[in-house]
Amino acid sequence: MTTDQEQLSPPLTYGDITEAATAFGEQVMGIKELDRQLAIAKGKAEKTEEVLKGMMEEGCVKSLKLDMGLTIYLHRQIWGGVAEGQDKSALIEQLKIDDDTNFLITEGYNANKLAAWVRELPRDEEDLPVIPVILSGLLVSTEKVSVRARKS
Repeated sequence: MTTDQEQLSPPLTYGDITEAATAFGEQVMGIKELDRQLAIAKGKAEKTEEVLKGMMEEGCVKSLKLDMGLTIYLHRQIWGGVAEGQDKSALIEQLKIDDDTNFLITEGYNANKLAAWVRELPRDEEDLPVIPVILSGLLVSTEKVSVRARKS
């Protein structure tokens, strides 16, 4: 007596399995080649981005629209973190005791919440956050500038 499954599909052969495995192997190798090409392209883009970022900053160009349908622009982000040479635990203790910053602390501090708080601080003449005196020397603000592209 045969089952419905046997009537619907012919039995698998070793050749069928080998054929499917070969196709899969070719796909895996294709993915590896694409990953290799992607890594090369990303490396080139990173080098070009550094050069372009400097050129755009020096030329005071915030964005430019290209004929290929992209707008290239400088993207600014302000981050807060432990000042160089300082201990993270000292920053945490200082953040804990200040009523304006103790919400940032659990057992550690949330880097995203701290960065958001730093971005909300008053700015100096260079448009950088003014770190409160109580955190001076423990907390430093840094600015990361990158080049981005979007459809225009």
